[in-house]
Amino acid sequence: MRTTNIISLLTADHKEVASMFATLEKSTARSARTRREIFAKLDAALSAHADFEEEQIYPLLEVDKKNRPVAFEAVEEHNQLKRLLVELRELDAADERWMAKLTVLIEDVRHHVKEEEGTLFPRLRAIADSDELVRLGQAYEETKAPLPVG
Repeated sequence: MRTTNIISLLTADHKEVASMFATLEKSTARSARTRREIFAKLDAALSAHADFEEEQIYPLLEVDKKNRPVAFEAVEEHNQLKRLLVELRELDAADERWMAKLTVLIEDVRHHVKEEEGTLFPRLRAIADSDELVRLGQAYEETKAPLPVG
């Protein structure tokens, strides 16, 4: 059985995260417990996704001088997302500031996804052959295996 390539897996992650965002956007402060549960899954998914990209994907792009700025920007966007995740973990989900921070996180992730799918993934396809993309996909699936299913 052949493993799915990394770009397909990361794109599927983007869709899963978008679904969690939609649920969270509809939530209210009165459903703080549900917010926390969904946020815990979101936090785990975004963290695993970002860590893998930083360890395995972006270094491939950084080797090529023309791709380096795109990879560096993606890392900086991840740094910003990680800071927001920490702040959200520390706030009560019923706090009005929690939803404000979540809104900023959602906007930032949507921007990042658009850049990844529109610029970064095509560049990755150009520098990695299909075997390498599948190898990365297998490594990513192994990394994600212990994550809670949502």
